[in-house]
Amino acid sequence: MIKKIKIAFGVLITILIISLIGILISNTIALKNNQIGSFFGYSISYVPTASMEPAISSGDTVLIKKGSIEDVEVGDIIVYFDGSKYVIHRAIKEVDENIFQTQGDNEYTNPIPDSVLVTANNYYGKYIKTVNYLNIQSLVKNKNYIFPLCILVFLIVLVTEAISLAKTLAKKTRENLKKADDDKLREELRKEVLKEIEESKKLNNDKNDK
Repeated sequence: MIKKIKIAFGVLITILIISLIGILISNTIALKNNQIGSFFGYSISYVPTASMEPAISSGDTVLIKKGSIEDVEVGDIIVYFDGSKYVIHRAIKEVDENIFQTQGDNEYTNPIPDSVLVTANNYYGKYIKTVNYLNIQSLVKNKNYIFPLCILVFLIVLVTEAISLAKTLAKKTRENLKKADDDKLREELRKEVLKEIEESKKLNNDKNDK
């Protein structure tokens, strides 16, 4: 049972690490190409400007939940496509049903509302949180090394468990082989003893016959 738990734990950790590394690499490539990576209804986007400071800083990587504009409320930070690029700004007013006016929080870079209204046609999703650990560039820029350190720790644990499991299996294999050899030796000795007994009985019978 313990071995099965160890194996299941190792497989789970392996899948988790591979998934996280895959997300990290794919999102970094997507962001480098000015695209938005997507996985399980969520997207990752790199924020290149300071238009949303102090809520979102320039260079941050943010998590976006894709969805319907019907879920948007005034005050939400949302992402929309303005015709040439994706913009992440705050919904400041609902000018009509499911039609929003947006503006960046930074009053110095964005003193007036955006000229493009957000509708169901150009709406992309809603900002959830900042996730700089999902972008290699942000990791380096913001010196956020917690995520790679976690991966390193997981890898060390996984390797340690794998080595321990391999040693246990090797030991068990040696024990089984030794037991098999011992059983084989005992069987051979038993056969030899029985053979000697039979020969001894035969000699005794021959003597008695004489």
